[in-house]
Formats: sequence, structure tokens, C-alpha cells
Amino acid sequence: MGHKTLYTYNSNFNTRIPPYFQQRRMEEIKALHIVNFLDLLKEEGSRGDKKVKGLATGTNVFQHRIKKIINRAV
Repeated sequence: MGHKTLYTYNSNFNTRIPPYFQQRRMEEIKALHIVNFLDLLKEEGSRGDKKVKGLATGTNVFQHRIKKIINRAV
């Protein structure tokens, strides 16, 4: 994995995953929580910056990769 890709993954993870799941332990996170999280990211205004639209397609792909990782961990 390239340095820029790793940086992007870490940045996306750190700015979106912990704030949403907050104090939940890994074993408490269920598939429904992840689906709700991914749906939230598609909504307008969910980016966390001043842009109105939802996240870009590439970012959504990243989020689905995170879903697979979390599902395997749980």
C-alpha cells in the first residue's frame, strides 16, 4: 500500500469512525450499526466540512472496506 493511500485511509478512519461509534466496544458493534453509519455518510451535510453534498464515491468505497474489516473483527 502506498504512503498516500495509507494516509488517506488513516485520515478517513480517524475523522469518521471514532466520532460515530464513540464509546462502543468492538463486540457491541453490529451489522445494523455499520449500515446506518454508511447510510449517514451518503446524506447531504454529512461530510464534516462546509460542502453540502454527501461523500464522494471513492470515500464511500473506503467506508465499505472498513465495514468488511469491522465485520471480520467482530
